[in-house]
Amino acid sequence: MQPRDQGSNGLSPDSGDGQSTGTRRLDFEGIAQGLVDVVTVVTDFQVAVVSLRVGAKCRRLAASGLVTPRIGLETEYAHWDQLVRPERRRGSIGYVLPPAAETWTDIADPQPTGSEAGNTELGIMLTLLDPDDQVVGFLSVAEPRSGRLPSTRTVQMLELLGRQVQVALVNGHLYDTARQQAETMAELFKVAKTMAQTFELDTIFGGIAHAALARLDVFNLAVLRFAEGKVHIIHSEGSGKYDSEYPHTEISLEGWEAFYDRLSGEGFFLVADTSEFPSMAAYELPHTRSKLLAAHIESGGATVALSAVSERPNAFDADDIAFLRGLVDTTALAVRNAELYDEVRRAAERDSLTGLKNRGVFWREFPELLAVATPNRPLALAVADVDDFKLVNDRHGHFVGDRALEHIADRLIRNTRETDRIYRIGGEEFTILMPDTPVDAALAVMERVRAAVTRSRESLPPLSISTGLAVAPAQGQAGDDLFRAADVALYRAKHAGKDRVMLATEGDQLQHIDGLRPPA
Repeated sequence: MQPRDQGSNGLSPDSGDGQSTGTRRLDFEGIAQGLVDVVTVVTDFQVAVVSLRVGAKCRRLAASGLVTPRIGLETEYAHWDQLVRPERRRGSIGYVLPPAAETWTDIADPQPTGSEAGNTELGIMLTLLDPDDQVVGFLSVAEPRSGRLPSTRTVQMLELLGRQVQVALVNGHLYDTARQQAETMAELFKVAKTMAQTFELDTIFGGIAHAALARLDVFNLAVLRFAEGKVHIIHSEGSGKYDSEYPHTEISLEGWEAFYDRLSGEGFFLVADTSEFPSMAAYELPHTRSKLLAAHIESGGATVALSAVSERPNAFDADDIAFLRGLVDTTALAVRNAELYDEVRRAAERDSLTGLKNRGVFWREFPELLAVATPNRPLALAVADVDDFKLVNDRHGHFVGDRALEHIADRLIRNTRETDRIYRIGGEEFTILMPDTPVDAALAVMERVRAAVTRSRESLPPLSISTGLAVAPAQGQAGDDLFRAADVALYRAKHAGKDRVMLATEGDQLQHIDGLRPPA
């Protein structure tokens, strides 16, 4: 193995202001490179390598004495951890590495030879620790010039240099963490700004997904809602690398019990390798190899969760978990605000007594349906009024009058289709919009409603309704014209004896109804 020239670190130089080809991160790598270069100069070893722990991997950060530095090479942390054995301990953080092919494969590419003495493949691996004594990386040295095991003094000198590398690694990690936190806060600020500007969940979730996709090594971010014993996927957004259409948008919690319990208890659930959970395959996106779930907890149970999936196993670390757990609380707040807004909006659009849509919603939706009505897809409009409703209130009181209106609203709902829209537009006046409904079908519907009102009274006084019916575009394409035609037909039904359905005739939309209104 031929050592390379000393001094070159294999990185683009920094201009001194940290803004040109070198970034702050490369500057940190330059410090690590300088330290390993010092190691090969002042010690007996010709090769020195610094590797940084990144989750379940170790990434080569700097190397000196190698023909091919291979900066950025990633190997499994578990392989390094196996080399740290008590019987190899030298000093406080050093471990002697005897010759073995599996020992050096990822470090200096040696060939195993005979005894430890006189062997040019001997070396030391020093564990680099953070303030909590957690391993953050390794300094490995090899190719002793003397060909002998290192002396106690050599180990002490290496430990001194290793601690310098350790400080650089910890500082670099702190800086990197601070940078990530700053970027995370910037993304969360964007989400919060979006939340302040709109209650549209798709827009808000889009911002949340963007923040997660930018911060994490994932190809999809999904928002989950737990309700009524089910998992609802209410938003899913991908990076564009793979198809991000989930096979199911609704999953029974029966298959998710173990995951849900973990989520509710710990606030997150990490699947380092999905191959360990084959039961999840039916619910997962293709290419998913690891998964991170973070949940918002209320009353002891998860209510909202974020699901991030990666194509790599072991793709998530503690920082990722902390990030997603912070983001899910923002997500839950957005969901709650949107639900409250929706409740307020529904309350503003609904009649408080009958629960039907009100007059304002009718005049918003009526033109929309009217605009798409054609001779082949006609729109029927029915205007119905309770007969002699004033007498019901006068004789039986307003409590009975309210029950009568609830009864009629119920009969309207029960005897129309799901596609039909029903509104209470006045005290005792209702309208029904029936898309794709020709005259004969509309007459049949309203006759069925009329009969149901008179047949089922539920301990109420006798009730009946009169109805005027008009159909677009045959009897008008303008909303005012069609409504006037149906309204005139309604009052002709009143004058004809009430409790009947009357179809608008030609010219009804041109008439005024003042003279047709029956006396109070």
